[in-house]
Amino acid sequence: MLRNLTETDLPEAVRFSECLLTKPESQSYPLIQSPAEIEAEFRLRLRDANGGLIGCYARAQLCGVLCYFSIPAEQYLQTTAFLAAEGAEEVYSRFIAHLRRQHPGFTALIGLSGENISAASALADAGFLLTEASADLRLTRAAFRPAALPFSALHRIGTREFDSYAAFHDAHFGKTYWNAARLRQEADAWYVFAYAPDGIIQGSIFMNVQNDTAEIFGFAFETAEHAKRAALSLLSHALQTALSENPTIETVVFFADENDAAILHAASACGFTARGRYRLYESVF
Repeated sequence: MLRNLTETDLPEAVRFSECLLTKPESQSYPLIQSPAEIEAEFRLRLRDANGGLIGCYARAQLCGVLCYFSIPAEQYLQTTAFLAAEGAEEVYSRFIAHLRRQHPGFTALIGLSGENISAASALADAGFLLTEASADLRLTRAAFRPAALPFSALHRIGTREFDSYAAFHDAHFGKTYWNAARLRQEADAWYVFAYAPDGIIQGSIFMNVQNDTAEIFGFAFETAEHAKRAALSLLSHALQTALSENPTIETVVFFADENDAAILHAASACGFTARGRYRLYESVF
């Protein structure tokens, strides 16, 4: 049985979710693992008219938690908890069916750890496609190692430079939520840097800062050769700039393509360490 959870249910839902979010085989993303973080997210969705906090029960026992938000104007939905107890694989299918009934026409995104085979199987059976396989990398301020490299051909992109940058952005990031049209609306609020030897953009990175956390949303090059040549200098320069301008940053989050050796090498050289394996599944209801 599925039912909307209430504030009274929060302690049980938090305890249940905390246990599952510490195990790779049952994790969903984002990895909000402390009780305080989980409770804050659940409370936020309880108050969100376009969100939801759903519990699944079997014989009065909580066996699954679904938490999500949506943007109706864009028909966009994303889960922030997609959790089922061990041996309760059918719970995932019930959650998917519920979201499909409640949000027809929406594009739904669900993030999992790479080890969560049960949830991945339920999503595949429901027609979801795997759209991203990334290494979940994290960097603390104290661990950052700036690169001792020249920073020639690197340019910061703001509102004034965005027109010349937009085509490259959409060629590499156009299928993500932060495509050029959305990014352009608040370009000066982001850290966007381009690698442009001879004035031609051959690579870029863009990142955002929220309170004590920075996140790299995209990092790509036109060719593997350009990546080998400039990945480390571009990443290091972007991080140095963001960290120096935002002394409150404690952590940098980066979901890096598992198959991009040059970018993974650059991240490691800058001090990033792997926290997990991220898988993003997508479907249109």
